[in-house]
Amino acid sequence: MPAKPFEPNKSCYVCSETPLLLDVNTKATKLREVIDKI
Repeated sequence: MPAKPFEPNKSCYVCSETPLLLDVNTKATKLREVIDKI
């Protein structure tokens, strides 16, 4: 029995359509640090 999905929450970072820019200094930051902080 299929369920009707909820309306997206506009204040939700995942549901919203607002782009997210992430600036990372790749010379000083390791991938593990980025993953751990996100």
